[in-house]
Amino acid sequence: MNIGSIRMLGRALTVIAFGLVMLFGLGITVGDVVPNESLNDKVEHVVAFFVLALGLLLFWELSVLRAGVVLAVYGIAIELLQLKMPDRHGSVMDFMADIAGMAIGLVLFRIIEFIRRGSRT
Repeated sequence: MNIGSIRMLGRALTVIAFGLVMLFGLGITVGDVVPNESLNDKVEHVVAFFVLALGLLLFWELSVLRAGVVLAVYGIAIELLQLKMPDRHGSVMDFMADIAGMAIGLVLFRIIEFIRRGSRT
């Protein structure tokens, strides 16, 4: 598998991940399952946005700033869309968990980049 194939596969998986986050964020689940404001819910937000951040940086090759803007807008959009849905509510705490996951992904990526550049010299 060449690097182009890996990048295309990664891009496809990132798009699928964005779609899944949107589906679950809007409560499109089986039955009447509505996520609660538990710690597990926040961990899920952190993990989802961590994965999305790495996907954008690794496979779409966005800059850290652009990836951050895309994910912040995406997180806000999910929370605002929930305000229009029955049995759902937008949450500032969910958005903060999204930002935390995004930040962890962006910072980890920059640290790895820094280490890789240092090992080349």
